[in-house]
Amino acid sequence: DHPAVFECAVVGIPDPVKDESIVAVAVINPGIEVSADELIEHCTTRLAIWQLSGMLPLNNSRRFRRMLLKPPAGRE
Repeated sequence: DHPAVFECAVVGIPDPVKDESIVAVAVINPGIEVSADELIEHCTTRLAIWQLSGMLPLNNSRRFRRMLLKPPAGRE
């Protein structure tokens, strides 16, 4: 429900402790600037895990899960 978010998706991914965790991915509205910190603060009470992306592979849930399971750049 953040005004900078154009679209988002929420899926479950495997979790070794909880069996499955919820992950949300957000696409930012074109021309809107928002910091990751602002979105994290907004989502802290709503989401357990977050990731920013430039696109969502809406037609292929397996590809979407693989994208989410891949470590973010710089955290490999």
